[in-house]
Amino acid sequence: MNAGIYGAIALFIIVVAFWMIMTVKAFKTLDHSAVEGFHAIDHYFGRRRNLVDDLTKLVKKQMPGDEDIIQNVIDANRLAKDASSNKEKLQTEGVLADTLDTLFDAVEKYPELAESKRYLSLKEKIEDANINILKAGKMYNSIVRMANQRIHAFPTKLVAKLFGFKEHPML
Repeated sequence: MNAGIYGAIALFIIVVAFWMIMTVKAFKTLDHSAVEGFHAIDHYFGRRRNLVDDLTKLVKKQMPGDEDIIQNVIDANRLAKDASSNKEKLQTEGVLADTLDTLFDAVEKYPELAESKRYLSLKEKIEDANINILKAGKMYNSIVRMANQRIHAFPTKLVAKLFGFKEHPML
């Protein structure tokens, strides 16, 4: 009779150990996916910043009454390039997006510039980068939502605490 109890206990321990290993593996996979997801967003942020450099060079000489708007974009772009943490990147990129909208609105006062092929091409590429940022952000948030739900759900919450898995911030 004792052998049956010991066998059942051993089987229970093996099942729990296997479940814990698989849960830790799932958390590590989700963490890795979240990091990769943010790298994708950061890639498109970088692409947009490079395009903004080209855009500010183009409009600088052709918008004599709006130097302050252009300078705001240049400053916001520089701050975004210098941001180091993910939180700083998100904040500075948000400011950059807002200043770009202001610049795009101001360009409308200069019809020759607004209709130039180079300006329209840069604006389209920036808009494409913005769309890609949104798509990558949706994918990132989906992964983070799944990871965060597991961190808060019982019984995976116990494994998360035991192995130090933390929530990822949503965008």
